Parts: sequence; C-alpha cells; structure tokens
Amino acid sequence: MTKMRKMGRPLQRRSPARLLPMRKAFSSKAAQQHVAFITSNEGKAAEVRAMMRPTLIDIIKLTLPEVQGESEFIAREKAKYACAELQRPVFVDDTQLCFSAWDGLPGPYISSFIKRLGPLKLYHLLDGQQDKAVNAVCTIAYCEPGKDPVLFVGEVYGTLVPPRRNTDRTDAESFGWDPIFQPMGSERTFGEMSLAEKNRVSHRGLAVQKFKEYLRSM
Repeated sequence: MTKMRKMGRPLQRRSPARLLPMRKAFSSKAAQQHVAFITSNEGKAAEVRAMMRPTLIDIIKLTLPEVQGESEFIAREKAKYACAELQRPVFVDDTQLCFSAWDGLPGPYISSFIKRLGPLKLYHLLDGQQDKAVNAVCTIAYCEPGKDPVLFVGEVYGTLVPPRRNTDRTDAESFGWDPIFQPMGSERTFGEMSLAEKNRVSHRGLAVQKFKEYLRSM
C-alpha cells in the first residue's frame, strides 16, 4: 500500500459529548472504571456492544477532529483528543478499505466514499479492473488519561463483489460496504452473514479480540 503523508489539522474544541446509556459487566481490573467507545456510527456501536460483552462500556457520541494520514495516526490522534475531552479511558475505531488496483486507496477515506456513493457505485469504481482484491483494516486506539494510546489492528483480505445482503439484518447490522466485501475463504459477503458470524471473522472482530485480551491482562 502506498504510504500517505501523515497530516493532522489543529485539534479544536467541539460540541459536548452526548452519552447513550449502554453498560456491560467485566470481570478484570478494568471493571473498576467504564471504558468509553467513541462513535456516532450505529453499526459500529452494535458490533462492538456485542463483541465486548461482558465488558463494561459506554457508547459516547463525540464530535472528533478531522485528521488526515495513515489509519494508525488517525486513530491515535482521535483517541488522545477524546481522552483529553472526557478525562476517562476511551477507545476509538478507524477503518480502512484498500483496493489493490488503486494501490491501497481509498484506505482511511472509505467513509467519505461510501457515504457519497453507497455500496453499488463503490463496487462499480473497479469496473474495467481485473483486480478486485481488497483488504479491510480496523485500528482500535485505547487511551487512558496521562498515557499514550495503545493500538490493536485487525486485517482481513477479500474480494469486491456486487452487493449481496441478508434481508433479515437491520440497516445498523448490515451497514457501509458490508454487502460488497466477500472475505477470503467465504462464499458470502459480510452483508449476508449474521452479526455473530461477521464478528468472528471481520477486521473489527479481530481488533476487538486483541483489545479484550489486553483489558484482561490489566
């Protein structure tokens, strides 16, 4: 993947955080304080809520600064900002979808692509390209007050295919580019899998499992 210059805009104070009550139990020392997952994406919230059980978590909507650069840099900066704003342990998720034919783009900018185009038009961006290989990367950054963020990365390779989704899943459960990403070794797209199935094999699922193991070790 082509390296992109790491850039960051000045971090500015934004609107107050809005707390959504969502709590789970956890049996390690991390249970002594709630961990906050910072997201406004209902799909990510649903996945993380399911995967983090029985960890104590709060889902918080907080306007984060726009940061440009590699995914790890973006996740680290956003976690630092959220932690400073809330003065509590937090974690954030930054996701990439990298097209082999485009030398790794759109990468960390996939959110803007999918919002503007939707799954079908995103798939058609590779019309005329024989190479439909893609890889999905999730970077979780966990930050505690006074400490540097710790990163956990999950990566899955697959193929871009015409949209296919499980109609039994809600829009929050089958979101973004799930319907066009078929992971290697599977005959179904993320959008055709149940939430539990996707969580076992997805880029986010792999990153969350590493994060949970870290919390257990605390």
